[in-house]
Amino acid sequence: MAEQSRYETQDPLFTEEEEETYKRPSPHVLIVGAGLAGLYLAILLEEANISYQVFERAEKVKTL
Repeated sequence: MAEQSRYETQDPLFTEEEEETYKRPSPHVLIVGAGLAGLYLAILLEEANISYQVFERAEKVKTL
């Protein structure tokens, strides 16, 4: 069986052989807000190789 990342689990509905041939659709995550939590989530998704898009309504970056 292919190596799984820490973000994936084996699907109980498939046998090991079926799991090898089944290609799960890649999720796309929309992150609303580029604050600390939104940017941290973007980092985690990047590490998990999950596509994402960050939306922020502010036009300028503000410091804390």
